[in-house]
This record gives sequence, structure tokens and C-alpha cells, in this order.
Amino acid sequence: APHPTSAPHPTSAPHPTSAPHPTSAPHPTSAPHPTSAPHPTSAPHPTSAPHPTSAPHPTSAP
Repeated sequence: APHPTSAPHPTSAPHPTSAPHPTSAPHPTSAPHPTSAPHPTSAPHPTSAPHPTSAPHPTSAP
């Protein structure tokens, strides 16, 4: 007897593409880092008081 051709193979159902992946929420940039408070320059160093010259040495008595 003739061999009947096999029944047609239906193509598989279409594969739906996966749902779109939403991009991750935007990462906010970190809050700005304020610059450190200004460092005041140290108070001026006054120059040391003048050194008076030593009293004159009298020459020994004659």
C-alpha cells in the first residue's frame, strides 16, 4: 500500500521576544562635596622684642 506522507509538522508557535529590560533607574550623582572651610593663615608671629645691647663693660680701674 502507498506510504502516506506524514502529516505536516506545524511550525512551532512563535517565540515572543522577552519583555524589554527597562534600563536601571539613573544613578544620581553624589551630592557635591563642599570644599573644606578655608584655613585661616596662622596669626602673624611678632618679631621677638629687640635684644638690648649689654651694658658697656667699664675698663678695669687703673
